[in-house]
Amino acid sequence: MRKIFLQTLVGLLLCSALNWAPLAHADAVVDWNQIAIGAIKAGGHPSQVQTVEFAIVRAAVHDTVQAFDGRYTPYHAVIPGATGSPIVASAKAAHDVLFGFFPAQAATLATKYGNYLASQGLLDTDPGVKT
Repeated sequence: MRKIFLQTLVGLLLCSALNWAPLAHADAVVDWNQIAIGAIKAGGHPSQVQTVEFAIVRAAVHDTVQAFDGRYTPYHAVIPGATGSPIVASAKAAHDVLFGFFPAQAATLATKYGNYLASQGLLDTDPGVKT
């Protein structure tokens, strides 16, 4: 429980440091933070590694959000011509980074991704998937 609290605190501090303002798709960011925490915890790496994994997921989502919003400088990737749903794009970014870290969780992550899109009334054919 303490580890989840600390990871959540680190995430909140990262948000403050990144100056993320609330966006129309802020719920997607928060929802995928929770999914990331679960996947990272299940990955079983030491807490120092988990913190870095969480930060990388957050950076990927940040860069994706900036592809649509454009208010801040991306940290790693400039994504030109973002189209489609920013919700789909944010979810896909988080999913893909988590899959890269935890390929053994592929089925679980795919199910969470599919269920998340369905719960938002979105499809995996949305152009945001390619962003």
